[in-house]
Amino acid sequence: MNVLTNDAIQNPTAVEMRVKKEIRERKKLHEKINQERALTKEEKLDKLKVKHERDLKKGYYSAVFTVKRLVNKQHAFKVDINAKQMNLTGLCLNLTEGQSLIIVEGSELSVNKYKKLMLNRINWTQNVMPKKRVKVDDMDMNMDIDIDDSTDFVEDLSKNKCEMLWEGQLTKLHFQKWTMYNFDDDLDILDLLAKYKLDNYWRQVIASSV
Repeated sequence: MNVLTNDAIQNPTAVEMRVKKEIRERKKLHEKINQERALTKEEKLDKLKVKHERDLKKGYYSAVFTVKRLVNKQHAFKVDINAKQMNLTGLCLNLTEGQSLIIVEGSELSVNKYKKLMLNRINWTQNVMPKKRVKVDDMDMNMDIDIDDSTDFVEDLSKNKCEMLWEGQLTKLHFQKWTMYNFDDDLDILDLLAKYKLDNYWRQVIASSV
């Protein structure tokens, strides 16, 4: 510290240049570390992509599930995010006042993992209190917070369940991506599935609910 102080007194320009040089070097080092980290992430994604493509070459597989009531947002999130993370394609068709149909397609490994999620890991009888966004205005803070809204109706899911309609190997994939839909009418669901010649699945759902 004393050396730097003495140098600054004797030659302030040289000290300023040295400090700027050290800052530039630290910045370059920081950028290099970030680039290496980014490259590592890209490499990991590339490896996962290669593995997924290799698994798909072993065959295309599918599993079809029905959920009596998909109204718990945590359940819906798990259904959605896990399908994406497992590189599955397919559909989640949710009838607002009825059941839901989930069709997944992909590698045997991914489909089996998803099957364990749907049939074993998710507690379908659990529901949560809906949360409402409330604006908080205060002298020291101005933010939105989530609060439990006990006045909202919480649906009883004690008899809720997930069942598998079908599983097996495919000759080809029906879907190019994973998509979630909400519908108010059975006919709209049948129309969508008919495009893939899979409307028989929803007819089974209708028959089981009669």
